Amino acid sequence: MKNDIILLQEAAQEFAAKGEFDKAIATWKKLLTVRQDGNIYNIIGDLYFKKGSPKEAVEFFTIAANKFRNDGFQQKALALYKKILNIAPDDIETLIGVAELYAAQGFENLAIESFLSVSELHIKNNAVANALEIYEKILRLFPFNINIRIKLSELYIKIGLKERAAQGYTAIAASYLEKDDPQRAQEFYLRAIEIDPNNISALTGLSELAESLNDFDKALEYLSHAMSSDSANNNLLLNYARLAIKANRIDEHTKDILLKFIESHPDNTQARQYLGTIYLAEDLPEKAWNEFQPCIDEKVREEAWAEALELLNRFKELFAVPVTERLINIYRAKGDREQLIAELQKLANFYKSENSFQEALHLYKELHELNPDDVITAGMIAELEHILEDLSLTSETMASDISAEDFNIETVQIQEPHEPAMSEEFQEKKLEADFYAEQGLKEEALKIYERLLSAAPDNSEIINRIEALRFIQETETVVIQEYEPAMSEEFQEKKLEADFYAEQGLKEEALKIYERLLSAAPDNSEIINRIEAMRHLPEIESPDNSLQLDTEQNDTITETLLEEAQVSPTDAFEIKTASSEAGSDEEDNESPYNSGVEFKSRGLLDDAIREFQIASGDPEKMLLSLRMLALCYIEKKDYSAAIEEFNKLIQLSSSSDKRCLDIKYELADAYMKNNDFNMALKIYSDIYAEDPKFKDVSQKYGLLKIQLNRSLKKIKNKKDKISYL
Repeated sequence: MKNDIILLQEAAQEFAAKGEFDKAIATWKKLLTVRQDGNIYNIIGDLYFKKGSPKEAVEFFTIAANKFRNDGFQQKALALYKKILNIAPDDIETLIGVAELYAAQGFENLAIESFLSVSELHIKNNAVANALEIYEKILRLFPFNINIRIKLSELYIKIGLKERAAQGYTAIAASYLEKDDPQRAQEFYLRAIEIDPNNISALTGLSELAESLNDFDKALEYLSHAMSSDSANNNLLLNYARLAIKANRIDEHTKDILLKFIESHPDNTQARQYLGTIYLAEDLPEKAWNEFQPCIDEKVREEAWAEALELLNRFKELFAVPVTERLINIYRAKGDREQLIAELQKLANFYKSENSFQEALHLYKELHELNPDDVITAGMIAELEHILEDLSLTSETMASDISAEDFNIETVQIQEPHEPAMSEEFQEKKLEADFYAEQGLKEEALKIYERLLSAAPDNSEIINRIEALRFIQETETVVIQEYEPAMSEEFQEKKLEADFYAEQGLKEEALKIYERLLSAAPDNSEIINRIEAMRHLPEIESPDNSLQLDTEQNDTITETLLEEAQVSPTDAFEIKTASSEAGSDEEDNESPYNSGVEFKSRGLLDDAIREFQIASGDPEKMLLSLRMLALCYIEKKDYSAAIEEFNKLIQLSSSSDKRCLDIKYELADAYMKNNDFNMALKIYSDIYAEDPKFKDVSQKYGLLKIQLNRSLKKIKNKKDKISYL
């Protein structure tokens, strides 16, 4: 076989030497049936060229070049492509092959030159789409070649693709920015908006360039233009707010942008931080702190300690206690013992100075665990434990303090109930009884009222209060019969709603619903009992004439908060009933709040708290939800959490708003339940200073001050006996 190949090669060569090209070509083609060799294709191509058949020559040269290229012989392939171009200089496939080989070998300029030759041929032949493909191919191979990007953008303009041209120019501008050439970058950004005035990338880029030159007016102008073209672009909105703050160009427009953004994106802490910065500039520190808190808490969760500390330092002087509490949490998490001790000491001393003894004791105990050898801390713990023990004893014995020694019934001068001449001693004991009644200590209150009545049998005010307390005791012991299990789900839902209004002291609203339910179930003993109880509940008079109960104290704030939400309990019932009767499937957009109300009425406080926390994200339900959260925590006896929610309400309320006094009043009661009598006294004092006739604050303030003075006198007598060792 080998000999046959050699003989064929020799024969082909002889034919070629004699000029018998057809015979030579035929002989070489026979060899191709035996062996596919690029050299043979090349020889055949040469023979066709000598014969005067360039088309056939190009065909075989192309086959030979591709064969060499596929086999990895790039230089041989390149040489053959050049032979082809000598014969057919406009052969597009060959030019592409040459360009690709140059690119593979790293010869960028030669490759681009060949590709551009192809593109020019396509344009010459009106094949613009093919020309675009070549340019895009060049950019895929050489993405950082700015000249190609410029040519491509110009081609886009030529064929009417202005948007793509603008995108190309913005990419070129970005490339110049990377090369630290802002002037050229600006040139191409301007080209972009010249052909596409609403190009967001170009407008944003121009804004950044203007900002880098401190031309804030121009920077904001470009961003404003971009926002008018794409008002839903969150990045633009936040960038505009950031730039306005940086440039000190804050106006109502900037604030409105952030408020609307936060309304739809309440979890965006960046936006909240910008809004908080604006509030600081407007000297509204409470609002600023409200916005910064979630930002700080997020930084703490992410363990971005430095950023969290930087934000906290802005408020260190304004909100010392909550800032210090967060600093303590940070230093605990970081394991920074030295800083932790310093902040704990600071906060413990503050609580002690404010007579918040329980909180101070907790912190001193933590300090003692960190530093067991600190005798001063040990002494503080001992002192505080004595103080709290004495306060506890005082609270337990307040009801039995009346004795012949300090209250001689026989010497009480009986006066008409409302006469100002009533003895000071009688008034003090009445205040004490009123205090116990409000705190729910009915037995203790009754004991004092009955002693007062024995001294003043005709005192109608004391009689009314005794009757009211006894009636409440009786109604609390009533065993409510279970109603029929077949009762409809809607009936049960309305009953729960009425129960809730009754619990909150909304007597009229509760009665309306109970009476509707009774019309549907006339024999329902449970509803009958509840209506009777509501109708016989005595009306509470003003603080000077009658006892105010806890539920009554809540009426004003409940009603005003409902007014702010623009819906009353009765309206809510009407709407819900109408919706049910119409069979509407529309989703209730107030469902978290309503669910919270239902859960609370059933005693499912944890579920209620979860729903109210969700509902508090709705600005229209925020105040209602925060107050309901506080009431839930009161029921759970988690008074610290209730205090926190009441404080949030106060921050959100204007100091000139009458409702603020209601909230402060409830906050003071929560402090009382939390045994923080000094804070309660301080708040009662603030309310009294603002409105001495507000509810029974004068009575509470006076009584609490008397009791604290008694306790502190006892403490002072024992203080010298405390050892600090």
